[in-house]
Amino acid sequence: MGKRLKALADELSLYVKHLAWLHAVPRIEGDDSDEPGLSRLDQLTKEGKPVKLPPVTLPGVAETMFRIGPYEAGAMGAGPLSWAAIVNWQLGTGIQLSSWEFEVIHSLSEAYFGMGKAAEKIDCKPPWGDASAIEMQVGAVLDHLVGLGED
Repeated sequence: MGKRLKALADELSLYVKHLAWLHAVPRIEGDDSDEPGLSRLDQLTKEGKPVKLPPVTLPGVAETMFRIGPYEAGAMGAGPLSWAAIVNWQLGTGIQLSSWEFEVIHSLSEAYFGMGKAAEKIDCKPPWGDASAIEMQVGAVLDHLVGLGED
């Protein structure tokens, strides 16, 4: 992969990792409550705070990964997209990806899935941008959990 394509792939990877961080629902270790929390994106939106995304030159590649599905169900639970899932999507839609797009979409799925799992930890730092956003989220989740115990 040439330097330009590698730089584009790295840019896309940062973009989907940040989306995964935003989409994750942070959990406090040991908290077994059945009450679903809010994703970081939903929390920021609820608070009226701006949501910033890293710049991306080729957003269509990330959009294609999301159209296929950022991850898939497997025998042992969810996981990144398999090569076969991407091939089947191409066959089903009639859309032919370039070899670079094919490889990048697979790696984007791995990046999204990996960051999504890591971002479930409440203290997971955002992969891009102002780290103070995580501090706001930690405070909001802790306030919420404290409020649950007061009922």
